[in-house]
Amino acid sequence: MSFRCIDAVFKGSHQRGPALLVLLALADYANDEGKCWPSMPTLAEKCRMKTARSVIDALAPLRTSGEVVVHKNAGKHGQNVYQVAVARLERQAAERAQAAAKKSSLVKDSSLVNESALVQVTAKGSEEIFAQPAKDSSPKPSVNHQEEPSVDGASAASACAATALTPSAPSTAPVSAAVNDEGNGAPTPRLVYIAPPPYDGQNEGAIPARATVSLSKSFDLPADWGHDAVAIGWKASAVLREAEKFKQFWTVGKGAGTRRSLKGWRQTWSNWLTKAEKINPNAASGGTRA
Repeated sequence: MSFRCIDAVFKGSHQRGPALLVLLALADYANDEGKCWPSMPTLAEKCRMKTARSVIDALAPLRTSGEVVVHKNAGKHGQNVYQVAVARLERQAAERAQAAAKKSSLVKDSSLVNESALVQVTAKGSEEIFAQPAKDSSPKPSVNHQEEPSVDGASAASACAATALTPSAPSTAPVSAAVNDEGNGAPTPRLVYIAPPPYDGQNEGAIPARATVSLSKSFDLPADWGHDAVAIGWKASAVLREAEKFKQFWTVGKGAGTRRSLKGWRQTWSNWLTKAEKINPNAASGGTRA
């Protein structure tokens, strides 16, 4: 078993389903150069496939993508030799990491997701705001620059009499529906928290460290989680099968809707593996319960 090969598959492969399962099985057999020569029945048994035909079908997209090269009858006993394209997978892993870093940078720069993101709701609509300038705590007193009118006593008395005898016209000024704390008639802003997206295994940069999120239905096991499992003795193919059970339980099963931090979800995966081994001591090796 080559940890380098398994690491390259976890981080760089674009495959899913049976193709990824066969690729992980080959990586489990391969040396650091990516070469191995298991028989078709051996691969079928390791991948829990009923027939060798299923393995051949799963190999097709691997050969098309260039992630596996098959040298027919090149083994010592005439068997096929499989070459896992480790360098290609490592290059794809680097490209994926760069794309993820770029996406994370764009998210942070545009403030699309922010732990303290707020929405200011006004009478005209809603506008996202992430910072507001501090108000001056000691405003200058307003000054009345209008000169006092000069009127004599007779004019003042006449004006008062006219005002008392003339009925007041109804005001046409608009009446504010809400008055804020400052009393200027503007509606009081309502602050709303913008929830981060569900975790799909790749979008760590878009989720604040202390945020709690659910798992996305498109969740793929992160490479680091796969390494955790392999490091404690799990076979790569067994990890993939257990990851599918984990995904189904927490996205559409009894655990659907559960929210945890990213650190909490990683610990949940570790606990899941421990429980799986208690239920089936052969789970890590890919065997069935005795």
